[in-house]
Amino acid sequence: LFACLLLLMSLIGNVGVILADVTVRVKEFGIYYSQGLRQKDIMGIVLLEMMSSFVISFLLSTLLAVVSEKLLLHDICLINFKAIFYSFAVMALCILFSSIAPILKMTYENIS
Repeated sequence: LFACLLLLMSLIGNVGVILADVTVRVKEFGIYYSQGLRQKDIMGIVLLEMMSSFVISFLLSTLLAVVSEKLLLHDICLINFKAIFYSFAVMALCILFSSIAPILKMTYENIS
């Protein structure tokens, strides 16, 4: 229960950070728009940046978990691929849910 609440709170915080980033970058998106990019292309840039940050953080946290399991928690905690797969699935759902708000904001934002 605590882990689910923590995940929900971090997801809400992440959406807030992404929305603030989209709001600050309106002039940059206007430059992209003036160079011929469509709103769909600009949304793709934002989503690619968001997915890359999620994937990099997932890879770093998995690496840290494996290294700490090998060095510190050798017999106490065993990390298996099933746990890594579940955490990857949760990360994919977080990407899906956190991408809804920026897409809606960019849809209604006047870039030009």
